[in-house]
Amino acid sequence: MLEQLKLSNLALSVQAEVDFTAGMICITGETGAGKSLVVDALGLVLGSKADANMVRQGQKQLEVSARFSIGDMPQVQNTLAAYGFLDEESATEALPAGSAVKTQPFAVLPSAARPSSEQPSAGQLSAEQPSAELSAPLKPVSVAAAADTAPCAVVAEAVRADELSAADGGAAIACGVVADGHAVGLPAVELPALSAAAAWDAGSGAAHRAPARVGACAASSELVVRRIVTAEGKSKAYVNGHMATLTQLRQLSEHLIAIHGQHASVKLMDQVHQLEIVDNYGNLKPLVHEVNAAYQRYSALRLDLTHLSEQQKQGAQEYKQDRYNLEELKRLDFHEGSFEELDALFDRVMNQSKFSFALSSLNNLIEGGEHCVLSLLRSQFSTLESVKSFDPSINKIIENLESAVMLLEDVSAQAADLNTQSLEFSPTEVEQKMSKVHELARRLTTSPQELYLKTEQLQRKVDDFLGLKDRINTLTQEVMAARQAYEECAQRLTGERTRVAAQLAQAISNKIKLLALPDARFDIVLRRDDEGKPKLNGRDELCFMFSANLGQDLRPLAAVASGGELSRLALAIEVLTASVKSTPTLIFDEVDTGISGRTASAVGALLQELGHYVQVITVTHLPQVAAKANTQLVVSKFNENGTVNSTITPLDDQGRIEEISRMIGGTIITETTRKSAYELLHD
Repeated sequence: MLEQLKLSNLALSVQAEVDFTAGMICITGETGAGKSLVVDALGLVLGSKADANMVRQGQKQLEVSARFSIGDMPQVQNTLAAYGFLDEESATEALPAGSAVKTQPFAVLPSAARPSSEQPSAGQLSAEQPSAELSAPLKPVSVAAAADTAPCAVVAEAVRADELSAADGGAAIACGVVADGHAVGLPAVELPALSAAAAWDAGSGAAHRAPARVGACAASSELVVRRIVTAEGKSKAYVNGHMATLTQLRQLSEHLIAIHGQHASVKLMDQVHQLEIVDNYGNLKPLVHEVNAAYQRYSALRLDLTHLSEQQKQGAQEYKQDRYNLEELKRLDFHEGSFEELDALFDRVMNQSKFSFALSSLNNLIEGGEHCVLSLLRSQFSTLESVKSFDPSINKIIENLESAVMLLEDVSAQAADLNTQSLEFSPTEVEQKMSKVHELARRLTTSPQELYLKTEQLQRKVDDFLGLKDRINTLTQEVMAARQAYEECAQRLTGERTRVAAQLAQAISNKIKLLALPDARFDIVLRRDDEGKPKLNGRDELCFMFSANLGQDLRPLAAVASGGELSRLALAIEVLTASVKSTPTLIFDEVDTGISGRTASAVGALLQELGHYVQVITVTHLPQVAAKANTQLVVSKFNENGTVNSTITPLDDQGRIEEISRMIGGTIITETTRKSAYELLHD
């Protein structure tokens, strides 16, 4: 639970330090004094958005720190260990969920047990108060089934009572009490009887409890969260001295404190919020997450199928042209270097006459008549033969000349063969092929040299299009399976919501009768949309139905409920759902707005009852509510050295009488109002 809050330079407050007890704590004060100071401060340490305007004018920064006892909160311990916010020894001792823990109990005594003698001021522990440690293993508390038993009610673990000595005079207090079928969430323990002097401050009506609430670890593990906000709007956060992010603070806050604001009655008229209330009450969030996971899978597959269908639609328009271009490319039979070969052939056929003339001229020169090169060379053989006896070197010349003649004969033969060789393609065919190549290159926006790459690309594109049909068929089956999974999960959720809605409606009906609405009726109508598309959070729509008076039909809450009725309904629902959440500390920020008289007394009693099981901090302007608190804090605003300062002060018995007298009579306090305040406190 929350044990201490320190703040400096927050809004109008220079510095304040508040120690919190268990049970119901109320915060009062005149209008404008800053009663919501505690709520704002806790909002900062729990990760809410910081604003530079929150810093006291003229100061450089504000600082807020809160200390919590977390010995019996394994979820928080494990989160701290995961983020490295525990030292090595503490991290080793962090308990997994469900582990046995030692407990240090507290007791709430009935009014008959309040002694008349003077006792320590609120928040101070008497030396006579025992602090026995209970180390027996925990086991679930069994709750008898009832017609209005809450769905998924989380019954807290209880300490084995059979190991406690009867000689201690222990009185059993069930802290896992089922209220309207709901376990509030704290363990049931056997407590040694407390002396009246140690247990009750007669003046304040506050039960003195051990610092740790029921279930707290005997090792007294603590969590300290600190937040600093500068006048420039910059913010820093620390958890047990370690730098932390706001996301980490928010994750921790989910297990520490639940804040219920004064606008809960406005949100109550929103049908989406109504559905969230039913889900929270029935602990159906895991099933809702399962439905949403099925919806996300279905939606993702459906989106993929839509994309494939669009591809098929667009591809059908392009397929014919792609297939035509591919067939033409295949007829070209191009590969790397093909265009260069075609380009060379094209030059050849385009210059065939010049080519033939050059070869014919060469052939004529070599052996084209009696004055050709070969004839002239052959005529020299006889001359050289006649003189070779004069010099042996002549033989070498004759050999070279014979070689030259043979080479020229080969050249002449090659030129003749090449000149008479018929081409594989006619000039017309080559010209047409070259023209087609350039046409395709322009059509496919590429160069002729890289045209062969387009063949590969078009082939893949055509194959992909032809494969779309099989992929669409396969994906269609997956979509159908995902849709079926969603529908089955959503149907289970509908069944659970139907059951939970009936039980919540009965629980609310019972609760509002205690809030000065004896003839009121409440029901929850659930409608399932089977025709529409799948959607997040299932197919269910529900509406809170209400009738305040006899003879009136149930109608939608937003259409018939008055402001006061809405406030009472909202409070009843907040109490019921808060008990299911089992958050160790609940803050009600002026949720009693719009009510008065005996209804206010009923609201105070409801909050006081809830304070038996969890720590309740309420900001109120109603004396009937304030009188029900175990501890009362007053916020005061006064001028000091030309500046305004707000302070938070715990009240003793006389202080509570004076403050409640002010709440009853305003600025004029008489003995009559003091008597009324005293009667409220001791009622």
